[in-house]
Amino acid sequence: NGDYIVSNNGLTVIFNVSGQLATKIFIFDETPEDIIVASSDGSNVNVLIAKEYALISSYPNPFNPVTEIQYSIENSGFVTIAIYNLIGQKVINLVSGYTRSGDYSIHWNGRDEYGLAIPSGTYLISLTQNSGTTTQKVTLLK
Repeated sequence: NGDYIVSNNGLTVIFNVSGQLATKIFIFDETPEDIIVASSDGSNVNVLIAKEYALISSYPNPFNPVTEIQYSIENSGFVTIAIYNLIGQKVINLVSGYTRSGDYSIHWNGRDEYGLAIPSGTYLISLTQNSGTTTQKVTLLK
């Protein structure tokens, strides 16, 4: 596709001599220490670098009465995991605090912050760390 990736001494450079990257998403087995994306004239191109956190899965989905939410934190930091309904109202905070890097799981029993059972439907699991957020849908059946 014409894209080149060169890595040496912890530095990764991504470029395409035509000036246009053909690949829109690059996935690395290990996160490079530094990434430079350059245009054909050698100037740096601003890019979004993700993968500090990930919602891996919720199982079962759909669920009744409990689902297990698995997630991964690559860099330690403040993490929030909350459940929202489809009109954006927060149902419950499941996690809110400093979390070390690693793989985790938490159970949600389909109840709100007051312990009340919520109606059947689709809800959003939201994981926020630093300035980024990722969401996943989960469906509660009764």
